[in-house]
Amino acid sequence: MKNANPLVSVIMPVYNAEAFVAEAVESILSQTYPNIEIILVDDASKDGTLEILKKYKEENPDKITLVALRKNRGKGGDAAANIAFEKANGEFIARMDADDIALPDRIEKQFKFLSDNPEYAVVGSCAHVINTEGEVVGQKIMPETQSDIYRNCFVFHPMINPTQVFRKSAFPGLKLYLNDNPTNNDYLTTMKKISGGARYYNLPEKLLYYRIHDKNDSLRRVRGTFGNSVTTRLRGVYEFGYKPSIFSIAKFLLQIAVVYLLPERVVFTLYMLIRGIVKPSMVLPSINFPVIAKLRKAFSS
Repeated sequence: MKNANPLVSVIMPVYNAEAFVAEAVESILSQTYPNIEIILVDDASKDGTLEILKKYKEENPDKITLVALRKNRGKGGDAAANIAFEKANGEFIARMDADDIALPDRIEKQFKFLSDNPEYAVVGSCAHVINTEGEVVGQKIMPETQSDIYRNCFVFHPMINPTQVFRKSAFPGLKLYLNDNPTNNDYLTTMKKISGGARYYNLPEKLLYYRIHDKNDSLRRVRGTFGNSVTTRLRGVYEFGYKPSIFSIAKFLLQIAVVYLLPERVVFTLYMLIRGIVKPSMVLPSINFPVIAKLRKAFSS
């Protein structure tokens, strides 16, 4: 008889997250789905993060596994996530970041989708965007269906990394993520897997509070991150067999022009607005900026 509540392993790489990690761990401990293990990998934090994690491990010895690395692995946390993946016992693997907050029914809803749809390898979701104080300042809306996710892969990464739940059997071996890039390894992995036929889906509900702050890897160095994403997309075509549409190629070329011709701070602001991460009134309180809507169409689906 099939287990109605198979084990879900929540893997969380952590680095210098003392301000937020308690909320992240508590949000997983409070999940409505009953059968969860949490694997925390401290990526050689230099602040008080490890002491906080040790406290949670002591209080939850049967539910939490803690790995403390002596040397930082970097790679946007994905290298540390791979270490957590090696230790995961679950049939499903849920990714979580140390500065975000999962809604209580996140795992339950995503498990149900994968259980009901065995042909899918990965399910993500949309997300609320919060600031350092936990205030909702925007949203991240992702394409929902397999075809929309595939089509948008040449324009942006259509999966929010810390919302993803993976079917472990679809990722054989000891690595969940490719580790070729300084950042964007989750994007590279998605590009390879979806080009190879793996099926992806995003639930339309917002199941995560995604926190933005000055230490977000993808936001600190916009041009560097974008450059890695360009490499990822080109590898998708020439190495993995991804087939972009003519419209996706046009959007890709427009992105290159905007990112490299405008000042980086302007690019950062436009990115935040175009992706709907922040509201126009937050950065342009006195200006009605209708061009943002047009750019949003050009940069997304």
